[in-house]
Amino acid sequence: MPLPSQMLNDLALEWARGDDEAARFLVNVMHMVRLADDIADEDTMDPVGDMSNLLIRAWLEHATNPFFQRHSAALGASMMNGVLMWDMSEHWRHSSNRKTRMFGFVGREAIEQVAYTVAFICGGYDHAKDVAQQIQELSHQASSETFEQWEVE
Repeated sequence: MPLPSQMLNDLALEWARGDDEAARFLVNVMHMVRLADDIADEDTMDPVGDMSNLLIRAWLEHATNPFFQRHSAALGASMMNGVLMWDMSEHWRHSSNRKTRMFGFVGREAIEQVAYTVAFICGGYDHAKDVAQQIQELSHQASSETFEQWEVE
């Protein structure tokens, strides 16, 4: 989710409908995703430090979060789907089929399903739809990156 860093805490709290544990979980996931992306894309000046940060977030912060513990089945499935699509997007990026490449471009952002799941748990289906729209506006409509630019990265 390419959201502005200074907005993460407030957005997570809004999407979690004021549930501090849910917001903390969501912010942690967003930070983990950014760290993983920076490491995978070699966009970090400190890969060992960033990997350490990622592992601490995954093993300590994430695993001990009460919201995650209560909803681990739904959240785990959502997180797995997001990671799966991120992984597959890199394979699909190199396909000779343009439609497959387009799915790769969209699929790389599937980790935002975790935010939809948190929103659904905390506020129901209509709230999750509102969060999906807000992410679309803040992340994807605001991004200047085009499909064609992504293809040649």
